[in-house]
Amino acid sequence: DLVAHEFGHCLTIGHVGDGLEGSWGALPSNDIMAYSSDPPGLNKCVSTLDVEGVALRMSKYLDVNGDGVVGRSDQLFANDAAGEGGNPFQVQHPSDHLYASSTGAVEQCPQPDLGLLPAAQRTDWTPTPIQTSAPTRTFSSPRTADLGTTPRTSRTEPAPTGSSPATSDGATSPAPADQPAGDVDTSDGTSDGAAPADASITRVEGADRIATAVAASRLAFAPGDAGAAVIARADQFADGLAGTSLAVSHSAPTLLTAGSALDPRVAQELRRALPAGGQVFLLGGPAALAPQLDAELQSMGYRVSRLAGADRFETSVRIAAAQPRPQSILLATGQNYADALAAGAAAVQADGLVLLTDGDTVPPAVGDYLSQNADAPRIAIGGPAALAVPGAENVAGADRFETSVLVARRFFPSPNLVGLASGISFADALSGGALLGRLGAPLILIAPDQLPDSVSRYLGANRVSIDNLLVLGGESAIATGVANAAGELVN
Repeated sequence: DLVAHEFGHCLTIGHVGDGLEGSWGALPSNDIMAYSSDPPGLNKCVSTLDVEGVALRMSKYLDVNGDGVVGRSDQLFANDAAGEGGNPFQVQHPSDHLYASSTGAVEQCPQPDLGLLPAAQRTDWTPTPIQTSAPTRTFSSPRTADLGTTPRTSRTEPAPTGSSPATSDGATSPAPADQPAGDVDTSDGTSDGAAPADASITRVEGADRIATAVAASRLAFAPGDAGAAVIARADQFADGLAGTSLAVSHSAPTLLTAGSALDPRVAQELRRALPAGGQVFLLGGPAALAPQLDAELQSMGYRVSRLAGADRFETSVRIAAAQPRPQSILLATGQNYADALAAGAAAVQADGLVLLTDGDTVPPAVGDYLSQNADAPRIAIGGPAALAVPGAENVAGADRFETSVLVARRFFPSPNLVGLASGISFADALSGGALLGRLGAPLILIAPDQLPDSVSRYLGANRVSIDNLLVLGGESAIATGVANAAGELVN
């Protein structure tokens, strides 16, 4: 309802269906009111809180700029600094929500106080809250935009201990030493795979890690919609760790293949998602991805760019050079994968990229890049990187799980979507990071059969904003009972 009172121009956008339904799900809303200051003295009551919430949420799923593609460029953000929120028709800074009434009492909002208008009666326009139930959705062959979209290491020796076979998307290696002792064991879960009644859980999975990466690509891109593609080796993490922001900046999926040849399923997905003439980035040198991949991709009609340095650290710099100038630089150790995986989607959110440290030291190539981009803020993700760059902002927890939670808190204060991936195997998080970066969502690492306490607390604390959990990998990567326990926490 749009109501223009004869006393000034007071607009009430009221009762918006008691909840906005769309691809973003069911979004409860209060009456949304805006007003003009003319004439002064007119009784007014306004809350821009819902205006902001609705605008920010819906902009992730609508083609705001009219370019025919729903992407990151469509997403709205708070567009003023704290203390400058004088316009109720803007998307406000959170501290500048406007509440006004004839008495100045916040508790009178958001319902209008019409007591000074002739013959007016006080009316409670607060809608009845909606109750919704979202289904469980599993994507083995997912459809594009079922979730909507808001549309950056080469060592030639074998990967360090902890990488797992390319033919399994599960976590087969023992739990890392930094796994917390106080985890909640939910491995006995439910036997039928059903999620709690009103949890919205989307599982992206395939028969193995390569198929899971293809499923993530299919979820992100309609046929012919990818702007490029990123390919990394499936059984070694080093070259792919810095690639998430590269993929998102080029509107590309991250696909995985064996090092010796292009997997036929990857070739098929490239033909589906990337038009002929498109660019394919290969991460790593010929010892990581064989030269025949270049020839095969070129025979398919694609332009091939191989990003490789003398080692994984220099490769991360080569990947950075293939992206726009960063507004921030996230650093994580390249000796392990967990911190860098959590940093990938966060770097996208910060309009930045990821560089790799050699544990607690900065390699020369990385140091040179930092010097050349000295104006970009530096954020160390995890303890080793914090030691390597002592002057950087430090985001580090007691273990890999808590570090991923702290990263999410730092870069995604009120997430609508949260991704969950195994923290003891890298592959699903490597390919899924590009999907989450595209969707503007954090990546949280968990154990296959346990929900860490730090993750439980994070999900519970953000249950109001979270309306979908994206589970990366199959049952062996994250057990159904663990996914269901996470769903219960956000109900």
